[in-house]
Amino acid sequence: MLTLKSYLPLVCALLAAGCSESPASTSATLKQIGQFSVAWQYPIPSETGTNRLGVGHYLAFDSQDHVLVGYPKVSAVDIAPGCAEIDELAPDGTKLAAVPYDKSDPPKAPFTACASQVFIETDKNDALIMAGMVYADNVGYLNEDIVLRKLDTDGKTLWTRYVQNDIGYVTYLEDLVLDAQNNVFIAASIGPADGGTKPWVGKYDPQGNVVWTYVVDNALASIQNMEVDTEGNVWLNLLTEMPTAHSLLRLSAGGEVLPPIAVEGSIRHIAKDYLLTESDDKFRKYSTSGTLLWETAVLSDSYADAQGRPLRGIWHAELVAPDGSIYGLNKGHTDSCVNSNDCIPFDIDMAILTKVSGEDGSVQGAWYYELPGSNRFVYDRVIGNNGDIVFASDDFVGMVAPVD
Repeated sequence: MLTLKSYLPLVCALLAAGCSESPASTSATLKQIGQFSVAWQYPIPSETGTNRLGVGHYLAFDSQDHVLVGYPKVSAVDIAPGCAEIDELAPDGTKLAAVPYDKSDPPKAPFTACASQVFIETDKNDALIMAGMVYADNVGYLNEDIVLRKLDTDGKTLWTRYVQNDIGYVTYLEDLVLDAQNNVFIAASIGPADGGTKPWVGKYDPQGNVVWTYVVDNALASIQNMEVDTEGNVWLNLLTEMPTAHSLLRLSAGGEVLPPIAVEGSIRHIAKDYLLTESDDKFRKYSTSGTLLWETAVLSDSYADAQGRPLRGIWHAELVAPDGSIYGLNKGHTDSCVNSNDCIPFDIDMAILTKVSGEDGSVQGAWYYELPGSNRFVYDRVIGNNGDIVFASDDFVGMVAPVD
């Protein structure tokens, strides 16, 4: 019986791609890196056996280095997903409790009592902010709102807000960020009545009152991610289609558009006096005024695993440790195609960890971890005040063991 592997030499010859069935032969040109280990794993609870995470921000640390894990519950009825759950884990991964919160708020329309998509953050007082998409009626994806909640440390709901779009419908929740004063910022894509989607940002004070909202008047743009600096200014990564291009939009703490700053790449992290960007396998550190401080390259096709198999991946750098080191932790995979992206790959999904110096951008290390199962991703990652790194894959949360 002929298999896909049987056809590989013929396919590669037809494509003139120079493939090989023996990726180990590339070890002379690719730098082999080691594995990182996972100190503990916490499986995402599931009553149906089908719970898997998707796009969202599921992880947060509190001041005691406890890990909060938010996850959607799978329902038998797709249009009415189960309420999101939040579990609190000790630093060693032991489950302490399920964070209780009142899921019985009277819905303003069918199916709006609770959300399945989950974004969570903790404020300076360890209060928990959670946001998710809810259905405004049984039309489903064509009529959605955002539910925003604030819970105290005992899980008591302090306030709940339904974020509705005045000019159409909310199509997607993009990001949730808090500033140093515990103000809440949410970013979304909205669908205006005349078609297309437009980026939208809302600012809420710690009591849940709307401070301001802003709509980007571009139906071809979407928000890739959002950051808030120590002055309360909002930085938006915008992706525009036709042609595809990244741009940066800054809003003041009062919601006014600020003068543009030219930086290259997408913003991954903003600190008091610098920001990190990434594009084309390059990390860059800029001052907040736009001065380039350093640039370094972490080539996604320069590494191999312990067996010599090429590693491919996106090397975002977005976690800053207390000592200033910069980490990236993202989805990658092995690739049986050697020196070409045109061959048919036999992939093993990986989580790939990189470490870069915050001082000069020098690459200090790279490691990989084989994700269990197939078609696996890294959906979220956070770093604690003690430098611990926790990440969420499809059906588990894991803590990275220390690497040197």
